[in-house]
Amino acid sequence: QPHPNFSSTPVKRVLHSEVLHVFRRVHGVQANALEIITIHGGCLYLCFGTQEECERVMAVLQEKRQAVSPLPGGAEDVLSDIRRVTALWQSGLLSNFHYLDFLNCAAGRSQNDFSQYPIFPWVLQDYTSETLALSDRAVYRDLCKPVGALNPKRLEYFKARMADMSEDERFLYGTHYSTPAYVIYWLLREMPERMLRMHSGHFDALPRLFKSVPESWETVNQSTASLMELIPEFFILPAKWLKNDLGISLGEGGALADVVLPPWAAGVEDFICKSRAALESEWVSQNLPGWIDLIFGWKQRGEEALKSDNLFHPVCYSSYRREGDPLPASIAHLPVPVLETQLQEFGRVPRQLFTEA
Repeated sequence: QPHPNFSSTPVKRVLHSEVLHVFRRVHGVQANALEIITIHGGCLYLCFGTQEECERVMAVLQEKRQAVSPLPGGAEDVLSDIRRVTALWQSGLLSNFHYLDFLNCAAGRSQNDFSQYPIFPWVLQDYTSETLALSDRAVYRDLCKPVGALNPKRLEYFKARMADMSEDERFLYGTHYSTPAYVIYWLLREMPERMLRMHSGHFDALPRLFKSVPESWETVNQSTASLMELIPEFFILPAKWLKNDLGISLGEGGALADVVLPPWAAGVEDFICKSRAALESEWVSQNLPGWIDLIFGWKQRGEEALKSDNLFHPVCYSSYRREGDPLPASIAHLPVPVLETQLQEFGRVPRQLFTEA
């Protein structure tokens, strides 16, 4: 797998005084990983053989950090106070972007784990007009529906397929909205080595590469095999991932072109700025709670997910189960390595942050 933490440096050394935050993370199906953020913006994503080893290292880090900087509190503590941060967002003191960034972090998502990359929504549905009027509600995607339910005809296909499944195995969507392959699809021009690593030294076939934002939106609305949401890079500058500044060549296919943007975008910066403006718009602010319910909230799993047309394959729920919830019988027999491989390949639902409306 194209793990983003690989390096040719045999040893990485970080002073205790340089450690800014330490987050517990789930790798595979165990809480056996730590994400260490330094004051310089660097990161170490460490996976341990057992959860016990992870806890021992965490205890040492906490002890050493307390000795270096005994001030209480920190980002790790804020993550446990979701209601307080939500109140800041509801009062307008926190932007939509930064609130979603916080929720992703609290739910175990990280840009240092491609199998749990931060999830951001498609907020627009107009990628063909010459101009973009953010005051027009018609340009926005329905945030109260998951991507798979945006096309009624396709949703009927998914429902008809699920009708033939046993209750224990049933799911609407066999593919997730966030997988390592999707992240690499978006970031090909900035991180080509990730795709080469995933495909044994080759790029994916040209028709399956990210070439056009309007084309990708069309695929997400029509295909039964692509239900991907966006990544945070769609809303922040710089956006080198939209241009082939590395001069990537596809062999006989020639050089990889820059990404085709919507007609209403005058260039990369304009595209990102308008996308961010759409994310922060009044309409999105009013409707974003519906999307949060689907991804991080009470419509994420179980009967509510079924009622909301938001039910994924049972494997996708196996790494973050509610306390006392057993693995579904359809996957309980799978060896842990097999289950972890499937999670890496097909994606996983984030940790549930809200259990009620």
